[in-house]
Amino acid sequence: MFANTDDNGFWQKEMYSTLAHEFQHMIHFYQKTILLLDEEGANTDTWINEMISETTEDLVATKINHAGSRGVSPTDGSAGSAGNTNGRYPLFNENNTLSLTSWRGQTSDYSKVNAFGAFLTRNYGGAKVLHDIVHNKYIDEQAVVDAVHKAPNGANKTFDDLLKEWAIAVLLSDNENLVNLPMYNTGDFTPDTYHNTTYQLGSVNFFNYSPQPLLHTTAGTIEAQGNYYYKVGDNLTGTVNISLNLNGQTEATLIAK
Repeated sequence: MFANTDDNGFWQKEMYSTLAHEFQHMIHFYQKTILLLDEEGANTDTWINEMISETTEDLVATKINHAGSRGVSPTDGSAGSAGNTNGRYPLFNENNTLSLTSWRGQTSDYSKVNAFGAFLTRNYGGAKVLHDIVHNKYIDEQAVVDAVHKAPNGANKTFDDLLKEWAIAVLLSDNENLVNLPMYNTGDFTPDTYHNTTYQLGSVNFFNYSPQPLLHTTAGTIEAQGNYYYKVGDNLTGTVNISLNLNGQTEATLIAK
């Protein structure tokens, strides 16, 4: 592997970031398949494995002086400026209704698991939640749930809870002053220390990216284990009546901004 030189060293830093991504896959295979599972063909679901690698890149970005998945200067802990077309999140915004757990091997799949991993680290224990996913015996979404349960604020959380909270965090990511709500954005770095190493988790505002999050104004079909962002309107007053037809596996959450 090599990278051509450029004015600001972007591709050299991208190479280091990619090495961290791939090194996680090596560790993951040994920890899960060799040590914990010891069963032929028993591999972690691809979306989880890729999520941890993508989120590893997010964790090391400031350490290698790289803009990383946020596409924001590694010295800037804020959510950056409006109109940002860099990083993973413009593509996530365009594809934010994809099923989290389905994997097609498209670039949009990497963007969605990156966004979910960033949500987990910023709400449920930083680097430790990734460690706990890799070191438990599960290979599907239960691996995430089990790891979240080990966080001080994660007791009794279900995977459905996490999907809902993730969607809330995305829609409220333009607010730096949330209290007791799922969040991405504090306006600055959030330090996370694990095993004597401190990581700086930068803020994310999905509305600072171009394109901004896709918000539907017409009804649609919700993919399994995914979210569908439906915008009721702007500056509404008085009584608003909404009729929803939901099957027994779909839940609606109303957010007033």
